[in-house]
Amino acid sequence: MNNKLTVFDIVASIAKYVLIIVLIMFFMTHARNFYEMGYGIFSQEALDERGQGKIATIEIAEGEGASAIGEKLAGAGLIRDASIFRYQERFSNYHGEEKPGSYTLSSDMTPDEMIAVMTGEAPPADSSAYLSAAEIQSLPAAEEGTEQETADE
Repeated sequence: MNNKLTVFDIVASIAKYVLIIVLIMFFMTHARNFYEMGYGIFSQEALDERGQGKIATIEIAEGEGASAIGEKLAGAGLIRDASIFRYQERFSNYHGEEKPGSYTLSSDMTPDEMIAVMTGEAPPADSSAYLSAAEIQSLPAAEEGTEQETADE
């Protein structure tokens, strides 16, 4: 009877080691994918640089969730990955607050900015709230002088 327990113990130990090796191999092969997904969710990077984005109009229907919205955004070339967008929406301050309607968005907006527009919390991409770097640099610097002149009077 002692021999049967010993054989069982040996088989159980081998099974444990095989399971540990399989788990290590799984995590080693998928670690990069896990990292890239986590980075994509929390980095909130725009697809294009400010002022270089593609503008598209997206229609959101009543009851559409983040998955369907993400598919539309990816299809329009505004985001890289619809599944990552689903998680970005879930972790945003606007989770579940998207309103039905037609929205003008740009690929130079971050996913959080797009979600804010779809909830009515931010201006659309075609408004003057989103200026390119060139537009910002071309703004007249006379405004500082105007304040000084006003202060002198």
